[in-house]
Amino acid sequence: MGLIASTAHEHPAWGEALQNLAAQGVPVVVLGSYRPVPKVVQIVVDDEEGFVKATSHLLDLGHERIGMIMPPIGINGRSPRVTGFLKAHQQRGKPVAPGLLAPGGWHVEDGRDGAAQLMQLPVPPTAIVAPNDMAAIGAITMLKELNRRAPEDIAVVGYDNIKIAEWYDPALTTVDQPHYQMGQRAMQEMLKHLERPSEPPKVVKFETTLIIRRSSGGPR
Repeated sequence: MGLIASTAHEHPAWGEALQNLAAQGVPVVVLGSYRPVPKVVQIVVDDEEGFVKATSHLLDLGHERIGMIMPPIGINGRSPRVTGFLKAHQQRGKPVAPGLLAPGGWHVEDGRDGAAQLMQLPVPPTAIVAPNDMAAIGAITMLKELNRRAPEDIAVVGYDNIKIAEWYDPALTTVDQPHYQMGQRAMQEMLKHLERPSEPPKVVKFETTLIIRRSSGGPR
């Protein structure tokens, strides 16, 4: 018997529960968490580098003021997605004004609220990076309500490359996570640990791919 768990939103008791299972000899493989848990195999994606790619794409297009709708802050108080956004600016010696980091979350309403806050700035951003595709869709929805167009007025980049991203209007520029390959590797690791219970735990990190579509563009 073993457990493959996928989590997007961690609860304080989450790590403890998995650790207890692992301590009882149950092989545990987790998809999508960076928080180390003893004796647990973790299959993760490099979110920090993914957001470096997303943000660098907009910087390459000439955007000087890029806003970010942030994800919820995790229980460890850090987000690799925010770290990647800031890192892309640091690599080019470009400061990020505090107002360009808007509180947000994973849902359409979070994207709407974040975009509304960013557009109320005295000098609004010319581009917005969202924590995921649903928030990006929410941001574009709000921009339309404010009579702003993406990408003609404001470029928008999402994250995850969900199915609707390709068919939304405008089609979303986003960062793809190799979900199929991650699930496949999770099963491989589970079978390995069922055959060899003494196999040491590890963190397997997958790279992301920037998918450029119509929602991103140069500043007006």
